[in-house]
Amino acid sequence: MRIQEGLQNFCQGVTAFAARAGNWIKTSAQAAGSAIANGARKVSEWAKPRFQALKEFLATQWTKLIAFFKEHREKVIIVAITAAVIALTYAIGKAFCCKDKKDKKPAHAGMKA
Repeated sequence: MRIQEGLQNFCQGVTAFAARAGNWIKTSAQAAGSAIANGARKVSEWAKPRFQALKEFLATQWTKLIAFFKEHREKVIIVAITAAVIALTYAIGKAFCCKDKKDKKPAHAGMKA
């Protein structure tokens, strides 16, 4: 009888310990979740006016940029065409003038330290 009572007491103790551990884990998880949610709410409250200001700034700048392009349409077209011609000339020059340099390996290629 003593072994059976001892085993029964041991099992009840393990069960009680597991229940307390489960409750502790549950309350800890709830507290951590609450703290994370509170922190996220605070960050959201802090960031919202800043993003709103950024949105308004970008909208204003975009409006000004569109107005500038409309006002200086001819100049913008000339600059865009010039930039395209320069890029094309650079690409063609790079393809023809530097063709043999691509195939050569640098002097240090293949050397081991």
